[in-house]
Amino acid sequence: MGIYIFIAIFCFMANFNALYTRFMKTDIFTTELRDINENFNKLEAEVNSKFNYKYNKETTQNIEIKKKQLVQQIQDKGNPGFGERSKALISDIEKLLGQRIDILQVVGKDYEDLAERMGKQIDGMVSDLSPEEAELKSDINIAVLKWNKKVQELLLLSNKEKDDVSQGLIDQSLTEYNKLGNRAHTILGDDKFKFEIVTSKTQEVGKIGYAFGHAIKNFGVYQFVVLLGCLLLDFIIPIIVILVTKTKSNDGNNHFNGSVFTTKRKSNVLIPNN
Repeated sequence: MGIYIFIAIFCFMANFNALYTRFMKTDIFTTELRDINENFNKLEAEVNSKFNYKYNKETTQNIEIKKKQLVQQIQDKGNPGFGERSKALISDIEKLLGQRIDILQVVGKDYEDLAERMGKQIDGMVSDLSPEEAELKSDINIAVLKWNKKVQELLLLSNKEKDDVSQGLIDQSLTEYNKLGNRAHTILGDDKFKFEIVTSKTQEVGKIGYAFGHAIKNFGVYQFVVLLGCLLLDFIIPIIVILVTKTKSNDGNNHFNGSVFTTKRKSNVLIPNN
């Protein structure tokens, strides 16, 4: 009996890990990347709130929203540069600023560089930042846009492709996030900005401990179904099979009496011998 329980528990853990990892691996990776992307957004918002600005909070926020839209629009592959949409956004920003914005020229069709320079120009008009603060603000903004784009591109891939590239993206994004967070802490100071290093455990996907830990933390319908399936497979079905199997007593007759774990089992013959 003890050996059976040990084997059943071992099989249950292995089967749960295999099933859970097989069907949840992609979801685990994409959820982790979304969380990291959200961390970038929070980092940007928190760092920006520590800077000194020439305008009130509401105006500054509106300018920042329009600026991000402009930066993305300038890099739009379908209509790069200063199309009608870009010009409309510039006009809106100028109204908020109360001053004109210089229309910069693209160099070698590098619209990403153009968007970055336009963003820096607007930042300089809005805030009173030191060179280090201005560079930090720009780098965080670029990182937010970059990782938002990468995550969106990842979501369009097949599950197999997601599984193949996700861990690499997670490692890269966390490295950049932690570097920017540490820079912000150094530039702004501990009294204005506190930062904690963020790590990921997705390298442990496929290990039994991670599967159970993730399932407990995110317990829901799918986790319940996998748990129930493994219980049926490794405990309930084997016990039912054992209980319905006849036992052979010492007198040679078939009885249902006696322990199925201590006596020799004999099942009915489904196909009789001729």
